[in-house]
Amino acid sequence: MQTTVSQVRSLGMRIVVRLLAAIGALVLVPGCATTYRTAVSGFRDAPVCCSSLAEIPVEPLKMGNSTHFTLGKGAPAFRFDTGKSYFRAFALPDGPYPYRVTIDSYLVGGYLKSAYLFRPLLMTLDAGRRPVRIIDGRDFTVNRAGFVEAMWQAGGLKQKLEGSVTFTDANNNERYLVVLTTDALLKGTTAVPVGGESTMLLLGQGGATKTEYVQVPNAPTGRLGIAVARVETDVPAETAAAPVRTAAPVPAAAPVVAATPVLHEAAVDLSGRPESVRLHRNDGSEAGSLELGSSDLAGARELLAAAGIDAGAERTVTSTFLVGPTTLAPTREMVPAGTPYIFYFNAAGKLVLVVDRAPAGIPATMDAFKSRFPSSWETGRTLASVELQTLLSPCVALTAVYRTADDGLDLAAYGYACTPR
Repeated sequence: MQTTVSQVRSLGMRIVVRLLAAIGALVLVPGCATTYRTAVSGFRDAPVCCSSLAEIPVEPLKMGNSTHFTLGKGAPAFRFDTGKSYFRAFALPDGPYPYRVTIDSYLVGGYLKSAYLFRPLLMTLDAGRRPVRIIDGRDFTVNRAGFVEAMWQAGGLKQKLEGSVTFTDANNNERYLVVLTTDALLKGTTAVPVGGESTMLLLGQGGATKTEYVQVPNAPTGRLGIAVARVETDVPAETAAAPVRTAAPVPAAAPVVAATPVLHEAAVDLSGRPESVRLHRNDGSEAGSLELGSSDLAGARELLAAAGIDAGAERTVTSTFLVGPTTLAPTREMVPAGTPYIFYFNAAGKLVLVVDRAPAGIPATMDAFKSRFPSSWETGRTLASVELQTLLSPCVALTAVYRTADDGLDLAAYGYACTPR
C-alpha cells in the first residue's frame, strides 16, 4: 500500500530522534575537504592578478541566471584597499529594474567541528571600474542549505551564509559587482547554529527549540553561489558608501556564450518503475541503467566502465536527508565524468540517492509540479530556490529544485525510501 503524505508527516517525531543521532555523528566524521590551515597557507602564497581594478577579469551575470563558483587556488586574487582577497567580478544586467542579486557562501571542511567559510563583502563599480557602493559582510545571515543544495554544493553540511543586494533605477550607474573578503573579516568568526533547531526546520515542525552555536572561522577560500532575479516592487537602494578610489575606464569583458544543453529521456518512469534509473551522457546518448536500493557501488563502476565512462574518485559524505518517510545517511559519493549525475551509496554500498543536474520529463515549473503531483510537499526554501518532494512509489521519492529567479527547473533527485535489498 502506498505511503501517504499524512503518514510521512506523522513519522516526524520518531525521525527527530534518529536525525539527532545522525547529526551528532556528523560532527565526528571527517570529510576530505581542504583544511582551514591549508587554505590560509595557500592564500598567503597566491599571486595577485592585476595592478588596478581596471584590469580585473569580469564575467556576465544575466537576468534569471544562477551559478556556483569556488574562491581558492586557481582563482584570481587582488590587493584591494581592504586587503588581499580572492574575488569574482560580474558585469551586472543593464535592467530592467528593480532586480536583486543573492549570494550564498557554503560551509567548507567536511564536518562542522572543523568547518570554515568565506564571509563576503560586496562592492559595486561604475563603468570606469570606480567603486560606488559597499555591502558589508555583516549584513549576511546564516541560513539552512536545501536538501540537494547541501549535498551538491556544501559537502553535506546544512548551513550557509546568505545575503542579497537590490538594484533600482537609482543604481543604474553600477555596472559591476565584485565578491571579495577583507582583512578585518578574515580575523573574525561566524556563529553557526547546530543541533535541534536545524532538525526541526528540516521536518517543518513548529515550536521553540534550544539553539546552540559553533564559532566557524572566516576563511580566504570558500564555495559560493550567485543568482539574479527581477523583483516586483521597488525596493529603496541601500545607503551608498563613499568611493574608495578612482580607476581608469576599460571596456567591459566580452560576453560568454553558454552551450545549449542536450535534453535526454527522463531518468525514471514517473508512473511506472521509478526504481530503475536510466543513465545518459551529457550528449544525450544512453549509458545503461541502475536500480535504486539494489545496485551496489561495484556494479555501478562495472556498468560505467562498460559504457566507457570514468566513474571518478569516490568521496566520503556524512550528512543525513529526509526522503519520504526515511532518513537517508549515504556514506559514499560518485560523480561520473561526462554525465549529469551524482550517485550516493549507503554504508552497505547500495545506491540510495541519484541527483540529476539536467533533468528531463519533470514539470518545468513549481505550479506544474504541484498540479502533476497534488500530494507533493515543500522540503526546503532559500532565496534562490524552492524544493518540492513527492512519492512516486512506496519506495521512491522525487525531489525537484526550482529557481526562484525564473521558476525554472534546476535539478532533481531520486531517493530510495525503503530498506535497500
